[in-house]
Amino acid sequence: MRFPWLRPKSLRGRLFRDTLLAFLLASGFYVVVLHEIFREGSDLMVRDGLTGQAEDLADALRFDPDGKLGLDLHQPMKWGYDAYFQNLKYRVLDSNGKVLFSSDGSSVALTPPGKPLRLGDDYFQTGDGMYVATYPTKTQAGQLYIQTARSDRFFELTAEAMLPVVVETSTAVGAIALVLFGVVILVGLKFSLAPVRRASRDVEAISSQNLSTRISTRDMPVEIRPMVDGINRSLGRIEDAFQVQQRFLANAAHELKTPLSILRGQLEIRVKPEERAAMLWEIDSMARTVNQLLQLAEASDIGSYRFERVDLANVTQEAVALVRSLADERIVDIELKTASPPHDVRGDRAAIQVALRNVLENAIRHSPQKSLVELRLDGNAVSVRDMGAGLSQDIVPHLFERFWRLDRSGSSTGLGLSIVKEIMDAHHGDVHAGNAQDGPGALFTLCFPRASD
Repeated sequence: MRFPWLRPKSLRGRLFRDTLLAFLLASGFYVVVLHEIFREGSDLMVRDGLTGQAEDLADALRFDPDGKLGLDLHQPMKWGYDAYFQNLKYRVLDSNGKVLFSSDGSSVALTPPGKPLRLGDDYFQTGDGMYVATYPTKTQAGQLYIQTARSDRFFELTAEAMLPVVVETSTAVGAIALVLFGVVILVGLKFSLAPVRRASRDVEAISSQNLSTRISTRDMPVEIRPMVDGINRSLGRIEDAFQVQQRFLANAAHELKTPLSILRGQLEIRVKPEERAAMLWEIDSMARTVNQLLQLAEASDIGSYRFERVDLANVTQEAVALVRSLADERIVDIELKTASPPHDVRGDRAAIQVALRNVLENAIRHSPQKSLVELRLDGNAVSVRDMGAGLSQDIVPHLFERFWRLDRSGSSTGLGLSIVKEIMDAHHGDVHAGNAQDGPGALFTLCFPRASD
């Protein structure tokens, strides 16, 4: 597109563009029409000017104490008729057409060429190129008529002297007015569209952790409010559906947990040891999936969190203790280091422990036997590094998706890291996955918000 500024993307830009174009078109039309009227000296303009002079003359009529009629012109008007007596004239006539007063001392009324005086003709031209208007007025002396006349030469001289000044002044004033108009429009649009920008921020802040939030309609324009109300109703339906899903997930997990425990006990009692191992492995895998489904349901429900001041170093040690048996089983050592003194963080202690445990279990499962998982505390962040093959760039975007697994034939449920992501989002924290810079292995970093002092 050659002129992108003519098609702005913002509503504010489009309203400003349309308003400005309308103003420029109206101003241009007004200037052109005014210029043509002034330059051409149309009959309408001349007639209006002569009528205005006649009204001023009517106001100047005076009666002395003896009832004698006089004409008391103010000085600028008197000077104008005296200086331009050949191009600017007036007559004051009685009801019979007799001249009572005139600008040039003449006692002859102004008449059309070759025609007698007709007081009813209020606008005509004389033989010597004068435009004449007749204005009737009533006084205590009876009906009077005022004739005012102006020649084309007078209009041309006036236009020649005034037109450049009028054009230059109008251009300067118009430019200043245009700038002021633009500033007022921009400021007005800023305040008028403030509720729309606020609604955009509200929508941006809505996630699965705060689906109960609604977009404010305070000061919202009536044209946009129905759309915002519709979005709020949609959010309500989404929240209801999400809660139904979460309740189903939690209830299903709870219902499956007990039967699986009973089934495992029955297998241990009734099945021969040589046939038991594969069955127990399947039962344990199902139990782990059910347990993670419960964790996922709790992690997705912001109402289940209890935020408090948490000692990050202490909860990290607890998480290490919980995965120690898995590390021993896979012959993997866990090394805890401190890069900088750990801070207290704000969060749910149990949820933070679950997040750290899931990341540690993931690192242990991806580390070779007799290798090391390195756990590093750095202020309000915890980093977990394994010694595995690392992460390829094409799988990083999928790591935190629910039920996503790189190895579909393995025992992983694909829920562990998605639970970590839910917990970090609920804490307004951040989790980052990448590869270690100083050697092999993947590196996961969890950063929690610091507890306020």
